[in-house]
Amino acid sequence: MAGGPGLPAVTADWLPRCPADLFGLDPADPPELPTTAAAPLGITVLIPTCPDPAGHRQESLLATLRSLTAPLRHAGLPVAAVIAADGLPPSGLARLERGWAALGCPGEVLPLRPPPGAASPGEGEAGSAAAARNHALRYLASLPARSGLRLRYLLFLDDDSTITPAAAQALVAALESHQAAIAACPAIVPVTSLQSWRAPAPSRPGAFLLPGPWRGGEYDLLSVTSHGSLVTGRVVGLLVRAAPVLAWIAGGGRLFCPATPRRSSEDMLAMAALAALGPLLAVPQAHAADLARGTPASTRQQQLRWGYDHAWLARALSVAGLLAPGVRALVWQESQGWQEVQTSDGLTGVLVNPAQLGVLSGMLSAAASRRETAAALAGPDAGSLAAAAALLAATLRWWQEAAAAGRRRPRPDLPGRIPDDWAELRHGLDSQLAHVAGNALGTLPSARDPRGLPRQLVFGLRQRERNRPASGEPDATPGGIDDR
Repeated sequence: MAGGPGLPAVTADWLPRCPADLFGLDPADPPELPTTAAAPLGITVLIPTCPDPAGHRQESLLATLRSLTAPLRHAGLPVAAVIAADGLPPSGLARLERGWAALGCPGEVLPLRPPPGAASPGEGEAGSAAAARNHALRYLASLPARSGLRLRYLLFLDDDSTITPAAAQALVAALESHQAAIAACPAIVPVTSLQSWRAPAPSRPGAFLLPGPWRGGEYDLLSVTSHGSLVTGRVVGLLVRAAPVLAWIAGGGRLFCPATPRRSSEDMLAMAALAALGPLLAVPQAHAADLARGTPASTRQQQLRWGYDHAWLARALSVAGLLAPGVRALVWQESQGWQEVQTSDGLTGVLVNPAQLGVLSGMLSAAASRRETAAALAGPDAGSLAAAAALLAATLRWWQEAAAAGRRRPRPDLPGRIPDDWAELRHGLDSQLAHVAGNALGTLPSARDPRGLPRQLVFGLRQRERNRPASGEPDATPGGIDDR
């Protein structure tokens, strides 16, 4: 797939040469961004969508927009929408346009590319949610400042997610109260049906600052890999200040990197770009629903893609100079909590919970030795699974020796871990194995040192947490950030 204007070709081997390759602009040197909210108070909803023969995706997003528009307008929050339609046939586009027109609000349906077999409009980075969102953001940035589509806030949703009007109002209230923050994140609830979902009763109002992924100009891949949205938040249901973000886009930046090989982790880079522009807020009483995968097989495929792209990200950040050298491992000790162990041995990357990885490594080697099991777990990558499993095992053997001389420090900023229980193993073991398989397959292309070890690596799952920050006292003051 060819790259867009000014971008290298997007392939599984592509790696950035510098931060600007990932973000369009170097986050350490952003253009001058507006600090005041010139746009009228209101929300522009931005949703990407893709072909769906039954039309469920389009009906879902229209249902979400219907549920938002009237209550928010009644509360004094105008609503507009931009729908980036990637590959929809004319009938699908017409259905969206009719559905939105019936709501009586400003809106635009943007075709990103025609369906397969039709002539291409020349949009080089098409074919992913990242490309669709970038396309919509560039369109908004090109509009006059007084356009009815350019309201004060942008709300990011997927076509299989939804948010309640009360949650959207809570996000707006948080950003109105904390003018330095660039974005506010809701709590994400995975659901099996958007239609039957009912949001939990609102908890005590408040917001707290997320730590963010940057530490001294370097990306904190260890904390992001191990604790995900507790560090950076997520894009689903995210509310951002439109003026600085659109100025970033107009200056040549982008939020979403279309080059992740499996197109599954562009959110991580988007949240990094936003965190470089300003603090991120978490608003735990605001809830957004995200449709869960329908079958165990589709969940395994999703986890494999995530694991692969996390490992690709280690190589990409390292080549771009955004990842500190050395391997950082997160070790759980019941009596002491999380301990970070840093080794410096010519390798770069992270290991999350090596004890957990040791168990999964043995299972992965066993799965790779049986052709049918390897095919069920890794699909087209089954032929490479044995080599990937061997690389994980060799890396863990190296770490056992290197850790003895590693530097240790406690990580009380990370929530305590809930050990895997029988329910977790029963329902999630194949997903855990698929994720680590993705890590191993994604690390396989890394250059090797003379010992045969990968020079850049990521192995590890997001950990199950107790004592989430959301349960503590709300804190949205800059002094509340733990910047260690």
